[in-house]
Amino acid sequence: MAVLDLGGAFTPVESLIGGILLGICVYYLAAYNGKVTGISGIVSSFINLDEDYVWRGIFLIGMIGTGAVAFWTGLVQFENFKDGEKWGHYALAGVLVGFGTKMGMGCTSGHMLCGLSRLSVRSLVATMSFFSTAVLVASYFERGNDLPTSVRIPSATEALPLFAVPVAFIVAFETLRLLHSRNALPAHLAFLVTALLGGIAFSLGLILSGMVLQSKVLGFLDPFKHWDPSLLMVVVGGLLPNVVLYRATICKMTAPLFANKFAIPRKTEIEWKLMAGGVLFGLGWGYLGLCPGPALVNLPRFTPPVLFFAGAMIVGMRLFVGYSWLVKKLKRE
Repeated sequence: MAVLDLGGAFTPVESLIGGILLGICVYYLAAYNGKVTGISGIVSSFINLDEDYVWRGIFLIGMIGTGAVAFWTGLVQFENFKDGEKWGHYALAGVLVGFGTKMGMGCTSGHMLCGLSRLSVRSLVATMSFFSTAVLVASYFERGNDLPTSVRIPSATEALPLFAVPVAFIVAFETLRLLHSRNALPAHLAFLVTALLGGIAFSLGLILSGMVLQSKVLGFLDPFKHWDPSLLMVVVGGLLPNVVLYRATICKMTAPLFANKFAIPRKTEIEWKLMAGGVLFGLGWGYLGLCPGPALVNLPRFTPPVLFFAGAMIVGMRLFVGYSWLVKKLKRE
């Protein structure tokens, strides 16, 4: 029997802790490495073998490896994929998510968790685009939960070990800071360890928040059936603290702890591609409840739906690269 079963209920405590873990990853990856925890961007840059693909690969190893441990050990109760026999739906949604996140320059992690914590207007517009589209799609196609959603509150003995998880990650990240300050850990190695710990923390955050479960995501996006508000706790735990921390600490830093400079978006222009990409992403996300991060955590299950989705998502990203090249070529001519 799985130790952690989050399906079929509003799980405010677990989802809050999951949100806190996501926020911890976002904060430390920015403060230490100067990077944005945008999963679609990390995947895209890694498959392109961009200049900094190494840390991205290590981050993805942490993410996918944690998903593998959670699934293969049976510690977490995963659910069957919704309409799992309709592989074509997963392929189409994957292409929409891949193309849309590449066009819109981000997904739920890059725009909502990271961008909104910086109070980025671009990320606000992008988030409104994909979220409103996803709600419309999920509601129109009635993708939400058919059964009533109960409220599940863990006992004190169950909750304490869960709250210990984010505390352990904070201790681990602060230990890296301490070791580096005492010249016991070189910056380049601390940079890579931060990426690995970040990938693990982010994966655990997605698992505990319930974002790896389609029933949770679609139950939230479709408020007209049996609504599951669990993902609101992700905003409380993962976004709101970082709005404060970003201004209190990162804004005052001239450079990240383990890198020479910040690689944080500074653009302010609102482009049509930002909104169009958000709409395309929202179409795929709203129909199946999968976005890049949860898809990667589910990947070690090696079932056709997630394999089709992940593969199609990468194809969608590459299609946008081809589309951009074609547009530039036509403009030159």
